[in-house]
Amino acid sequence: MLQLTDPRLRTLMMHCKTMEFWNKDTILKQGEPGDCFYILMEGEVQILVDGKVVATQAADADHGKVYYFGEVALLEGTTNNRNSTVRVVSTCANLVCVSKDNINDTFGSVKALLEEQHTSAAEQIEQSGYKVEKAHKRTKAELKESSKADDLNKQMLNNMHVDKAGHSNKKKEAEKNKKDKSSKGKTVDHELHLAYVQ
Repeated sequence: MLQLTDPRLRTLMMHCKTMEFWNKDTILKQGEPGDCFYILMEGEVQILVDGKVVATQAADADHGKVYYFGEVALLEGTTNNRNSTVRVVSTCANLVCVSKDNINDTFGSVKALLEEQHTSAAEQIEQSGYKVEKAHKRTKAELKESSKADDLNKQMLNNMHVDKAGHSNKKKEAEKNKKDKSSKGKTVDHELHLAYVQ
């Protein structure tokens, strides 16, 4: 693993382009060719696969938290396409774009860098796939839980409606019974009065 003190990293970062994106901007799009990856320094992004959100990532470089994405297209080569779409969800996002040329100039080639780190493009792609798949599974589980919560809320509201309606009907029934009793009493009194008059 590259150490932060490695002078080549400083050289690499000095030659990389910094970029700024705004809310709802698309940084990269699934299906498009790519020859660079991005390091999110500040902001929050959503990762979408086939139009569905599979992960949300945030970065804050001042607190040592950064996130990188788009490395698979770089590892596979320029003839391969992006496997996800990345969109900004924060007010703005600051990124560093690391191109294949940047890596070639600093480390000789992507392959040379991977060999130096005792890994391969295939291993890194597999890890990236696992990362996205894990995030996708987590998101599906969260959506399922959210759906269960919505169903429970609907059921509670329905029960409240039924209880309210039942209570209302019982109240009407009680009032009717009271009225009927009152009316019967008046009728009896009236009949007794008539009998007395006669």
